[in-house]
Amino acid sequence: MQAITNDIGINHIFSTPFHPQTNGTIERFHATIKTQLCKLQDLNHNNWDQYLSPTIYAYNIGQHRTTKYAPYQILYGKHPTLPLTQPQPMLQFIRSNDYYNQFRQYRIFIIQQARRSIQQQQQL
Repeated sequence: MQAITNDIGINHIFSTPFHPQTNGTIERFHATIKTQLCKLQDLNHNNWDQYLSPTIYAYNIGQHRTTKYAPYQILYGKHPTLPLTQPQPMLQFIRSNDYYNQFRQYRIFIIQQARRSIQQQQQL
């Protein structure tokens, strides 16, 4: 896990238990997911778990206003494949490292663009 967070440039910080202010970003995510689940569940509020996976999937493939990218795209370095999406042609690489290098360069580009978008939004 540490190798992945280092590669992405994330500084993993542990928070104090029962102190939600420490984790503002994840608390905002929880609020967003909760809002969406409340819209979908039945009147008895007992079927929210049926909508959890589709709600998180929708969150992950949707473009976010702040970053201008979908979380899926930032994490995997490619657009998500949706059920009705036309299959993309398979790329052929001469060396096995070529795919990884292209993938890594594209991810670095996306992360840089997302960081710029976040900084611009913070200045507004």
